[in-house]
Amino acid sequence: MVNLDNYEMMPVFPSAVYTSKTDITEDSYEYIKSLEYYSMENNSGKLSYNTSVLNEEKLKTLKNTIKKHIDTYVHEVLQVQDDLDFYITCSWVTLHEYGDFSPSHLHSNSILSGTLYINIPKDDESLFQLQAPDSHKMLGFVNAEVKEHNFWNSTTCAVQPQTGTILLFPSTLTHGTTPMTSTTENRYCLAFNIFVKGNIGSNINRLEL
Repeated sequence: MVNLDNYEMMPVFPSAVYTSKTDITEDSYEYIKSLEYYSMENNSGKLSYNTSVLNEEKLKTLKNTIKKHIDTYVHEVLQVQDDLDFYITCSWVTLHEYGDFSPSHLHSNSILSGTLYINIPKDDESLFQLQAPDSHKMLGFVNAEVKEHNFWNSTTCAVQPQTGTILLFPSTLTHGTTPMTSTTENRYCLAFNIFVKGNIGSNINRLEL
């Protein structure tokens, strides 16, 4: 007799997405609001002209905090060798008003990417979304209808961020946001890319960056 109640599922090769919370000081928030921004061509929001904002002296403490999160992610969670230095290559701020959003996209020329919500209005119900890679197909090339979404069949993962929410993830993951719903304040999101330097790998296939 077949016992169909006795089975187990294994989460094989999941994508590692780190999320935590950090304090945003009033000085950091005011400085980010004071940056100059330009409207994106698709009219989905505004970007800062400055693409190295974390190199600014006024954000030095915030950058050090982010670096601690990065080190925890790669060295404690992923258990990557300790002598590698994961560093921020570029950083910029997205400004969203009511109805603005970040279209689905991914970051090239980076290993890891991150986003830190500098300000989320209390009446904003928007979501940060991660899309599954094309290789993540429940039934291969068969697109069957799903009766109820769960961990195994979903192709989108959504997080409802708060002010101070930080997310770190592989740069190969497509991500974006739903439209901003607040009519009282703007949403400010700091985004950044991460690369690595050091002697990578064993003596046989060592790579020096």
